[in-house]
Amino acid sequence: MTAVKTSRRRRTAIKLRQRSLASRKAQHDTEERLQLALTATNGVGTWDWNIDQDLFVTDSRFAQMHGIEPQLSGQLPITAYLQGVHPDDRALLTRTIKDCVTRNGEYAQEYRLQNLDGKVRWIFARGRCFSGGPGSAQRFMGAALDITERKKTEQALLNLNETLEERVAQRTQALAEANAQLQREMHERERAEEALRHAQKMEAVGQLTGGIAHDFNNMLTGILGSLDLMKRYIAAGRITEVGRFTDAAVSSAQRAAALTHRLLSFSRRQSLDRRPLDPNQLVSSLQALFSSTKGANIDLHVELGEDVWPVNTDSGQLESALLNLIINARDAMPDGGELVVRTANTYLTDSQSSTLEPIKAGEYVMFEVSDNGAGMTPQILAKAFDPFFTTKPVGQGTGLGLSMIYGFAQQSGGHVSIISESGSGTRVRLHLPRYLEKTQA
Repeated sequence: MTAVKTSRRRRTAIKLRQRSLASRKAQHDTEERLQLALTATNGVGTWDWNIDQDLFVTDSRFAQMHGIEPQLSGQLPITAYLQGVHPDDRALLTRTIKDCVTRNGEYAQEYRLQNLDGKVRWIFARGRCFSGGPGSAQRFMGAALDITERKKTEQALLNLNETLEERVAQRTQALAEANAQLQREMHERERAEEALRHAQKMEAVGQLTGGIAHDFNNMLTGILGSLDLMKRYIAAGRITEVGRFTDAAVSSAQRAAALTHRLLSFSRRQSLDRRPLDPNQLVSSLQALFSSTKGANIDLHVELGEDVWPVNTDSGQLESALLNLIINARDAMPDGGELVVRTANTYLTDSQSSTLEPIKAGEYVMFEVSDNGAGMTPQILAKAFDPFFTTKPVGQGTGLGLSMIYGFAQQSGGHVSIISESGSGTRVRLHLPRYLEKTQA
């Protein structure tokens, strides 16, 4: 029985020793993992203060934070570490530590460290006091974290909040001033565009003067000739034969009145007044004016498409645009040539190339004016829509025509493009959106 008991005691002792070894190994592994975790953070330092023995042991990170050489850990009292604390925070930190030790409680404190070069860093420390029984603590352990960057961020945010209202007021004032300036610029631009439209019309009237004067002379000649013949026939007693001369005079006067009406409508200053209209009817009504404008050596052909859709635009502006294109075509053919005015229905896609702006896909009515004159080089074509750009001699053009046509097309929701090569003539296409409502009578 004695041998059996001895064997049992040995087995029990072995088990206890194995458990103790396993416990110490687990503790060692835990401490190793903790140390690895602290090392990985690269900002946390730890301390362990044996209060009874006044032995203050730290890791290298905590020592470096407080300006202590790591190899001196465990050789210096806690007061040596407190010397690195900012003078304004040292007394408060000392009281907080003493209070924690006295109460045998927890500890949490933010404080500043000041290096010899005056550089300041912020630290957040958290710890706990332990005792073997009633009374003051015997051990004080904890960890410290460098929170300098967080403090900088907090201060920056505080400064931002303090100046936010002032900066918002400044931005609001700047925005109000910018908005007022924008309103003024928009108003000035509208005035400039209106003046530009009127100037363009006046330029076109000037270009038309020569041809119109010739037409008026012909009409006046017909009227005066008819009146002279009527006078002679009446004097000769041939009153019954003057009827045909009266009709000729009236016809000439009516043609002159119609031309005068067109000119007054053309030169009148007015804003864009959109109304549904029949493109073919408008072009037909302008054909006589086109003929008197084109010059004697130029053949005019008008090709009207079938069932052309109505458009919703300003008839006066459209007439002005077409007359300007006629004048440009005439000036491009000083030795004569062929001028074609054409209308047609067409569909444009947004993938089609554009001279200036992207095209909105949809149904359009095309007004095309083409000539077989001198054409344009790529350099001139690139500037064709620039206001005041002209290749005409001084006094014969201001360069307003095409820029005004472009502006009119944009206002009408349309598009204008130019196809031209040097020596191969020019084709200008004005596209206006189809009007889907019934044309007004």
